[in-house]
Amino acid sequence: MMNTILDSFDEQTLIDLYDDALVDGNSIGVDGVTNSKFSDFLEDEVKIIQRKVANGSYDFSLYKEKLILKGRDSKPRAISIPTNRDKLVLKVLHGFLKDAFDGEIIADSIHLKIKGIKNNINVDNYDYFIKIDIRNFFPSIDHEILKKLLYKKISDQAALNLIDKAIKQTTVSPEDRDREKYANTRGVSQGLSISGLLADFYLSHIDKKHTSGASYHYYRFVDDILILCNEGESELIRNEIAKDMQDIGLEIHEFGENEKKSTHGKIADGFQFLGYKFIGDRITVRESSVDKIYNGINRVFLQHYKYSRKNLKKKRRVKYLYKRLNYKITGCVIKGKQYGWLYFFSFINDQELLYKLDAHVKRACKRFKVPYDESKIKRFSRAYHELSKMETTNYIPDDERDVRKSIRLLKLAEVDITQDGSDSDKANKKKVEKKQKLIKSQQRELREIVADIEEDIEFY
Repeated sequence: MMNTILDSFDEQTLIDLYDDALVDGNSIGVDGVTNSKFSDFLEDEVKIIQRKVANGSYDFSLYKEKLILKGRDSKPRAISIPTNRDKLVLKVLHGFLKDAFDGEIIADSIHLKIKGIKNNINVDNYDYFIKIDIRNFFPSIDHEILKKLLYKKISDQAALNLIDKAIKQTTVSPEDRDREKYANTRGVSQGLSISGLLADFYLSHIDKKHTSGASYHYYRFVDDILILCNEGESELIRNEIAKDMQDIGLEIHEFGENEKKSTHGKIADGFQFLGYKFIGDRITVRESSVDKIYNGINRVFLQHYKYSRKNLKKKRRVKYLYKRLNYKITGCVIKGKQYGWLYFFSFINDQELLYKLDAHVKRACKRFKVPYDESKIKRFSRAYHELSKMETTNYIPDDERDVRKSIRLLKLAEVDITQDGSDSDKANKKKVEKKQKLIKSQQRELREIVADIEEDIEFY
């Protein structure tokens, strides 16, 4: 029997959730409370959450709007940022929904989808593809239809009430705080930890219909759908999926020549999906996603040029550039999770592209008058092969190890404090404070690194 949502709001669960998933966050909600400030009062905040959830009076604050630019030719995407307190409640809801939707949602990773596409092209079962883009997906989700689907799956009224409040809460711009609360009558705000799960659940019956015993292969990631089929059945499949979407209040983009939206054609002519480009036996990266990594590399050198105009020692500047450049090239591992452009596109077989990227790094070094040291600058072409042996390689950094080592050293230093007021005690306290600052600096740098290398990935 499934636990109730209230069982998930015990004190230790909330504290552990915060420490595991939220403590390193840096986004700030409408209340202006930073993560650091929230951490100082975590126990008090947990008690407030427990009391309000238990008596049914918990209210979400307004969400703060943040606009994300997708490209020169696209409208910005609106992201909703909750307060830290709401993030913690939403994280509990996320865990509850993940359990509730177990077996309902097809939760294949992007890499599993790409692997499946690669295999099905290679066995030459199909000659045609259909690519479908759902128009304005998240803002178009019908609340009443979603609630009907949820009520069939979840009987916990307290959980349903929290979900209802979470999806109805209004998102406001930083300048506009006087908007009416719970005024959102359609759509699920992007940026909440439960948004992706609810969106996947909303489409789960359609996903199942087109993957169970079908004569074609169906892959979906968020609002992008790819179907591998035979040309003779393509029109019927297109019409059926369009009708399925219409039945739940969604529309698909009209089929046309724009490869980023809905299109169809012969597999032999090539197609794109999730940033990958499939042309015959060749699997590469689409042009706009290649441009992203070129621009990311250039940003590292431009940052170096900016610092070179300041009074910093050249040796220190170059060492820092090598470090940030290597993160761009190899990505990194944090808490067991891999990040980076090359990791995302690790299913390509286009060795020529990797050599071109390595050559771009060399040219950039020459252009910005940075010494190209082969012993210190890593290469895309080698990192690509090292990805296949992650258990043993040291070529791709696991930066969490450095932070864990610092924390262990800090604990040892804390044990050495005698707390007797002596000069030795004062000196040890200074050592601890210095180590604490180092750990915070390392964690902050890790967040910056991840944000920077993830910015290079474009697949929607």
